[in-house]
Amino acid sequence: DIPPHIASDLMTKAALVVMEAPGSLEATKQINILHEIGIPVLVDFDDLSFCLHPTNPRYKELGIEECMITAMDGGEKKEYRWKDGKNFFKEWNLMKYNGYKTAIKISEGVTTTTSFIADQFIKEGASRTFIVPNSVDLDLYKVLPKPNQYEDEVRIGLFGGDSHVEDLDLVAPALRQLLITY
Repeated sequence: DIPPHIASDLMTKAALVVMEAPGSLEATKQINILHEIGIPVLVDFDDLSFCLHPTNPRYKELGIEECMITAMDGGEKKEYRWKDGKNFFKEWNLMKYNGYKTAIKISEGVTTTTSFIADQFIKEGASRTFIVPNSVDLDLYKVLPKPNQYEDEVRIGLFGGDSHVEDLDLVAPALRQLLITY
């Protein structure tokens, strides 16, 4: 970590500053100061940090709505997944939410990972977006042949992090069909 006074000094000497997911009053102040001395600022978001699914662990820091969930057993019992003042703080999160939106609007543009996310930032007031994909470039790697030894089995690899639990909902019907078939 760079001490704040050194980081501030370095930023004033930059031709361009890229800030990663700035979501605070302090970050918007820094953007305004940099603008005053003629330094452009891009903000970088690899996700829609202000639009999270409640299963995302970052909802605790970024969610802005209380959320109820139904018991996993399919019963009718509902309980709070996120309750203001209990396991997340709506007012604090709203400050971050508004900080993100302000940074998006006052910066020279937003870098992000997909055209879908870029379009959302334009809707939120970004002046420009730049897409920098965070996927594997298959042109750089040799694709391995499919192994023949498992012809009577289906093997599935699932990659992702704990912030994409809801993605399983997208493939659940196909996984159920595979389980029935094999």
